[in-house]
Amino acid sequence: MRSLAPLAKFSVLGVLSNVYISAFVLLRACDGSYRQGGALARAAPALPRFAAEAGGAWRTATDGRKGGRRFLAVSLLGFTASAAIFCSVMAGGFLTFGSASAGLILNNYAATDSLATLARLAILLSLITGYPITFFSARSQVLGLLGGNAKYAERRPGMTTAALLSLFTLAALNLRNLGRLAAFAGACFGSFLIYIAPPLMVLMAQRRGIGPPAGGVAERVINMGLIPLGVCLGVLGALQSLR
Repeated sequence: MRSLAPLAKFSVLGVLSNVYISAFVLLRACDGSYRQGGALARAAPALPRFAAEAGGAWRTATDGRKGGRRFLAVSLLGFTASAAIFCSVMAGGFLTFGSASAGLILNNYAATDSLATLARLAILLSLITGYPITFFSARSQVLGLLGGNAKYAERRPGMTTAALLSLFTLAALNLRNLGRLAAFAGACFGSFLIYIAPPLMVLMAQRRGIGPPAGGVAERVINMGLIPLGVCLGVLGALQSLR
């Protein structure tokens, strides 16, 4: 598949599935079903646990072209909606189960909870409709890394897809703690995107004479200093997440 356009209509189902999961998690956080003495508390795999301080804190808190402008608006809307969905699931899950929250929060809900069963089916639908888009991007990045060695893969796209899909599936089948994986990925890729990639791009662009002129020695020193800082923070974060 050379275009993602045919997948657009199916990706809407994935988005709606995530919206349902978000609404379900927030509902269970508010209706008290999993609190001590609640209707579903005994059937849950783990009882909620809260530190006194955390519980108290949670309870008291609450371009000039038309195409460019459209792309900016769609990007802002998409990232804002994604952030809202992820934050609502994170907050709702913690408000329901506290420190007993599993890496995959739906594992905390009782098997007899019919709404949780629907949420698990929504996860399946979201993965089925969203995975091709993510995989398409990953496949393109792998071929890009191969450079000139990717000619065979481009001639045999089916074989390349099967090989990468098998590799990713094998890795997924051996993962048990999604929370630890998310923490490790956040530590590595977060540090790279925030501290390492931007100064590297600036330095490389200045070396090639692209963009505005360099701001002097101070700017170059700061950019060069951010790179080892990002490496150190990434290593520390990765080691901490693996403990």
